[in-house]
Amino acid sequence: PTEGAFYYISSAMPSTDGRSGQKMYVNNDGAMQFQDAATLANVFQFVPAGDNTFYLYNVERGTYLNTNKGHNGGQATAVAKTGTVEVAIANMGRANVVSIIPNGGAMLHAQASGSQVVAWNNTDNAGASAWIISEVTDITELSHEITVGEAGYATLCLGYNAAIPALAGEECGVYTAAVVDGYAAMTKVEGVLPANTAVIVKATAGTYNFNYATGEVSAIENNELEGTTINANITEDAYVLGVVEGEVGLYTAANNVSTDTTNDDPEVTYEAWKNNAFKAYLPKTAGMNAASYSFRFGEGTTGINEVTTENGNVKVIYDLTGRRVENITAPGIYVVGGKKVLVK
Repeated sequence: PTEGAFYYISSAMPSTDGRSGQKMYVNNDGAMQFQDAATLANVFQFVPAGDNTFYLYNVERGTYLNTNKGHNGGQATAVAKTGTVEVAIANMGRANVVSIIPNGGAMLHAQASGSQVVAWNNTDNAGASAWIISEVTDITELSHEITVGEAGYATLCLGYNAAIPALAGEECGVYTAAVVDGYAAMTKVEGVLPANTAVIVKATAGTYNFNYATGEVSAIENNELEGTTINANITEDAYVLGVVEGEVGLYTAANNVSTDTTNDDPEVTYEAWKNNAFKAYLPKTAGMNAASYSFRFGEGTTGINEVTTENGNVKVIYDLTGRRVENITAPGIYVVGGKKVLVK
């Protein structure tokens, strides 16, 4: 593979097999699978790592292969950072067919069930460990599609530079955000959205395609939004996109995941909330005490008339009279996320 070029990795099995020609890709959970479709999730780059070894980089996710499993060791995965796993490419004695071997271990293998890419040693050059690496000639034709609902907002974070589509309508566009004077101050991004830049999209309801964009793009400064390109459980306090009582904004994320940790004590659990793949959020930092932040475009704020959330539950605070509270400033009993809480 050539550095900087883009490739599909397709199964070289015989045409009578259901896996024949199917392309390797990374799914929303960061797991390696294969499918017929030709999308950015199927596009890889081979980043030089050493003597005839490479990091295997997925373009849409911005993730690197991160599996070091042995024989029949389970599904291959990818992570959103430079992985420590290098792959070697070996000729399998058949024209244009190779094996892909992570860290000199078991080969990447197209599993018969579940469309999974796993680690398995199978040296048959017509078997499930045989792959064809073919160059993608026009990556700019590939894109990621997002859906904006009737509320008129969505969040986005992509692992690649993307051309911003035309978004007609008042104040419609792609925005970064930073908390200023109690509001989420919005700054419009023009032209190309840089890779791994978390943004809020304001548009009329519909679907929009963010095509891969070539060339160098300058990083965006003063953006407090963050995002993930795979489904991720976030343990830090944060705000997520939501609309409550007719007002669109960023609302406190309510913990909705409790998962055993495998680090120390298996009985210990941690609370988290789930951020979906390609979605953005606002981390809560020192000084952010509001229950929510409205958007400010120039000197105005924006509200709409639908109650919805993008990434699950949000925490909305009320006092016992039913009045909504932006900040808890005095002791008492409050209703937070539908539950009574005593604040001393």
